[in-house]
Amino acid sequence: MTVTHIVLIEWKTDDPTRRESVQAAIGRLPEQIPEIQQLRLGESNSPEALEQGYDYGFVMSFETRADRDAYLSHPAHLPVAQLIGSSAKRVLVFDV
Repeated sequence: MTVTHIVLIEWKTDDPTRRESVQAAIGRLPEQIPEIQQLRLGESNSPEALEQGYDYGFVMSFETRADRDAYLSHPAHLPVAQLIGSSAKRVLVFDV
């Protein structure tokens, strides 16, 4: 069963250098964590304007729940999660 990991971020900083640093760290995760099958990331381009303040998001896919769980506890993920947390006003995570 494929697992899709969806993360939405509302930045608390207007510093583009800080945001770019976080985005780059997220973008490097597939190189470091083999369980990540696919990563898509970026700012919303929806014409519906239903983002409710979320500025940025990423979606990862995993083959199994066990692969997703391995990602969550992977040593490469933990500092990126902390970086996101320290840069975000709000984070929403939803897995399907």
